[in-house]
Amino acid sequence: HTIASAAGDSIDFFYIKAKPETKDILLFLQGSLPIPLILKDQKLSFTYPFLKSIVQKHQMNLLVVSQPDVHNIEQKSILKDGYLKTDSNYFPSDKHRVGNNLTNQANRYATVIRFMAEIMLESSFYLYGHSQGSRIAPVVAKEFKCVKKLAVAACNPVNRSYQRITEARIQYILGKKSFE
Repeated sequence: HTIASAAGDSIDFFYIKAKPETKDILLFLQGSLPIPLILKDQKLSFTYPFLKSIVQKHQMNLLVVSQPDVHNIEQKSILKDGYLKTDSNYFPSDKHRVGNNLTNQANRYATVIRFMAEIMLESSFYLYGHSQGSRIAPVVAKEFKCVKKLAVAACNPVNRSYQRITEARIQYILGKKSFE
């Protein structure tokens, strides 16, 4: 678990090594939801459980970078309805909202790749972008020769906007919300 700094930003990331001789690194680029990747209660659990199985099956090292102003590892009790508790409410912080854009996110991932490439010489990076991460991954991949493969999943060009519209429509259909 490491925290790097770049342009006044604190970048929280962690690295799980599969085997000492493994040089392949799977970099997971998560979606826009400001949630930690590992939750602690009685045990540690991944919020994206498939990551652990991918790493084990393919014997790859796992590298995960946090969202702006979100730690990778947090107590499960600080989540409510998929959001982190910040101060007295359960919405993303202002720092997260300001930093959660394509340019800033791409720079954060690029900073971590440069950092890890210096430590793990001759490593190959495999980028896996989920949701918003699927938009960021190609931007980052084109900058580095050490990126060997790129995969994206759950791509949606309108991302959270469509989700909020759908949620509002469901609330209207259930009679819990009015558009008047």
